[in-house]
Amino acid sequence: MEEERRDELIPPVLDALLDFHINFLRRLRQKRKEAAVVDSISDIVFSEFDNGGRNRAAVHAYTEFCSKYDRCGRLYDEWRIKNTEIRKFFDVS
Repeated sequence: MEEERRDELIPPVLDALLDFHINFLRRLRQKRKEAAVVDSISDIVFSEFDNGGRNRAAVHAYTEFCSKYDRCGRLYDEWRIKNTEIRKFFDVS
């Protein structure tokens, strides 16, 4: 699949989302190591959504991803019906 068509189907923001969520998970795991019982994760949530660079990238990525969600879903359905390569790729994955 050409890169332009792939970007229509899957917005090119997944790396930013993955970075945001991996960092969030790493911090949650660290907090769990510090205490057997974790009473609150509000400090982690607050700092992740504070005005850092990762925050801006995640907000941009979610905005891009969510704004194209319906269109991508329709394209996926259309292309899956019309293109056997796409159908095979997603059926195997």
